[in-house]
Amino acid sequence: MAVDFAGKQRERAGEGWALRNIKLRMSRKLIFATGLLMCFSCYTRLPAVTDGSEKSTDILIKHVSTFVERPPLEILADALLQYSIPAETVFELLDSYDLFLECLNDVKRRPHLEKLSYEDSISDTVFQQMRKVGQRFQRGLDRLFFQDNDELKRLIRHYGIF
Repeated sequence: MAVDFAGKQRERAGEGWALRNIKLRMSRKLIFATGLLMCFSCYTRLPAVTDGSEKSTDILIKHVSTFVERPPLEILADALLQYSIPAETVFELLDSYDLFLECLNDVKRRPHLEKLSYEDSISDTVFQQMRKVGQRFQRGLDRLFFQDNDELKRLIRHYGIF
């Protein structure tokens, strides 16, 4: 997954910087995390399909297709249940994402962030609050993939880290 944050920053002369920054901290991370969970599900939810036959390929394609048709939050929620993730981590992930969505839907905060400059973001209350929300979401992702479940820890070490 690639994001051209710097290119957009140049093209738009900094306009919309704060909102794009917050989206990177939240929705782009969610999309990436659910992509990992989709890939991991090929190992955890499918029988071993290693003969390379057309039938085994069809099974894999059908399985992955069911994921790409689902919203990322649904995929995350399903994984939180599947891997028996502790309530503290579930709350950290879902509550922080809910606060992010609430901000995006707020008729005052979203336009405020769209106009906020980089220089002003350092002392801006709304941006700093959303930055903390992004940090909470990151802590939840860290615990999800690296702490709370042995199977996820194994999968992320084996397939997610080079």
